[in-house]
Amino acid sequence: MLSFKSVLIVITSFLICSCDDRFRPLEHLVSYHEALARSKLIQLEELETDSHLSLLRLPDLRDRTMPLSKFDIGLLEFLSLQRCDVGLVAGERNSILGRVMPSSQRFLYELKIIKAIEQCTIENESLMTKLQGVVRTKRAELPKAFANAMWSGEEAAGFFSLSNGMISMSPERSQYQALVSTFSELVIIGENLQTLPNLSNKVFEAYLKVMLDSEYGGRLLVTLQVLATRLEYATNAIEAVDVNAANCQAPIAYLKQQFTKYYIKIIQPYMARVNRVAYQVLPNLKELGNVASEEPEALKRFFSQFDENTNTVWGRYKQASIRHAQAWSHLFEQCGISLKTN
Repeated sequence: MLSFKSVLIVITSFLICSCDDRFRPLEHLVSYHEALARSKLIQLEELETDSHLSLLRLPDLRDRTMPLSKFDIGLLEFLSLQRCDVGLVAGERNSILGRVMPSSQRFLYELKIIKAIEQCTIENESLMTKLQGVVRTKRAELPKAFANAMWSGEEAAGFFSLSNGMISMSPERSQYQALVSTFSELVIIGENLQTLPNLSNKVFEAYLKVMLDSEYGGRLLVTLQVLATRLEYATNAIEAVDVNAANCQAPIAYLKQQFTKYYIKIIQPYMARVNRVAYQVLPNLKELGNVASEEPEALKRFFSQFDENTNTVWGRYKQASIRHAQAWSHLFEQCGISLKTN
């Protein structure tokens, strides 16, 4: 698990040595806090880094990979299958390279071998019975093979890495439309595994590369955690403001200026972009994460961070954003100040 303090150390290191705007959200949040702290009404306590703020890393490979059955045939059986594609496909799997094929290629192999067996005319009744059993097993294992292809490769490790900072503040670089489209296609594949979708190596590997290049999963977790913590930090101070006639003059006017300058013009639009993409990606991520009913427990726990519950990373962020907006609204209402901005 990566604690919130560790995340801040990583991000701060990048801020010192990089001008990459992926790490600017934290700068703006810190500036927001500093501006609020200059008001005599705001008392910001030390920012806590409790253990409940920890993020779960993607489990180790052995803890996120599901075993698949092997298809072993003898020499005589192999020779009798040379008249159809079964022998060719099985030969590829049993080659030196085939024995170490990555999980994405293993998934494609499973599709190919099932198709090959089902399309092969076999006169040997004993061999036919054996292969029919192989097909039943492999069809039942397709969800596992697909889940392994999605989550057991380097693409998933890159997608969920917590070392790449936050989602960019750039509207252009935070759209992730290629990822949104790719996840939609992958969900369709996952929903139609039993139809043995015609999926080329080039197309499937391209989908996984989009995942890898986006780095979205890890960036989203870090972004949600930082935003939730920083919003809660400011909200606690805003809710504690003592509202009276004197404070509702210049002191509140100053806070309204900072609210507009930082929250309305910078932080809120950024959060809106984060939300827009998350609401498109997370439902599909959940679908893909639930393809295999026997998913490893460690992987289930990891994916639960994206659930709607208030005690998850995503749920906590949503609660923090609502509470923060309500705190400002309540404060300004007490002083009779409109939230309308110029």
